[in-house]
Amino acid sequence: MGLILIGVQLLVYNGIISINWTIIESSAEDIFANQEWSLEKLKSILLVNLPFAGAAGIGFLLGLKKG
Repeated sequence: MGLILIGVQLLVYNGIISINWTIIESSAEDIFANQEWSLEKLKSILLVNLPFAGAAGIGFLLGLKKG
C-alpha cells in the first residue's frame, strides 16, 4: 500500500497525473456523513479480499524464505 502511495505521488510530482482533491473531499464527506454505512461498507470491502490477501502474504513469505 505504501509503494502505491509513493508511486502516485511520483506521478503527480512529474505531472503525469493530476488529482482533483475537491472531488475526493466531497466524496469523503458523503461517505463519512453516515458513519454506520461507511463502517459496514469498509468492513465488506476489507473482508471480500481477505482470502486473496492471505494467500498473497503466504506466497510472499515463502518466496522470502526460499530466496
